[in-house]
Amino acid sequence: ITKRYIAVIDDALSKISNDKYYDLIRLRYFEGKTREEIAEYFDVDVATVSRNKNRLINILKIHLFSDEVIKEIFS
Repeated sequence: ITKRYIAVIDDALSKISNDKYYDLIRLRYFEGKTREEIAEYFDVDVATVSRNKNRLINILKIHLFSDEVIKEIFS
């Protein structure tokens, strides 16, 4: 199950890999950077970081938690 879930996560991340703010996901969730540090990285304000993080997370939710994905993981 873990390998299937990792594959699903990788696939979902690949769907947003061309997004200008793609690195935001890595910085926040894999490197633990703060919104302020991420804002510096992108040279934008914190509100822009928050808005784009929410936008990307909403896209990822669609790819990670659809009925098809849940069936794939647990079948």
